[in-house]
Amino acid sequence: MTRLDGSKWIMANLLYGSGLRLMECLRLRVKDIEFDYSQIIVRDAKGSKDRVTILPEKLKEPLKRHLEKVKVLHEQDLKDGFAGYIFLLLWLESIPMPKRNGAGNMCFLLKNVQ
Repeated sequence: MTRLDGSKWIMANLLYGSGLRLMECLRLRVKDIEFDYSQIIVRDAKGSKDRVTILPEKLKEPLKRHLEKVKVLHEQDLKDGFAGYIFLLLWLESIPMPKRNGAGNMCFLLKNVQ
């Protein structure tokens, strides 16, 4: 993981440190991260069940900084008229997003946030 940086580094560390599966990491939402309790709520995990896993201490600050950058991008997208939708990993299907509260937004966006 020494060759990774930015959001890719955070995602790789979440896969390893939290035991997230790839699609769980990609579907992770801001509202499912509990910084105060150092835990992540994984929605609709294997077997269509929710589960709770740990949020490693070393990821808290990098993840908070990343989410601040994502929030700025989201706010700019709203100003540019892209309210309600983002594209994730070059997929053509859109994912509905809340327009006001950033808590339900995706953690990892298509745009390169470094």
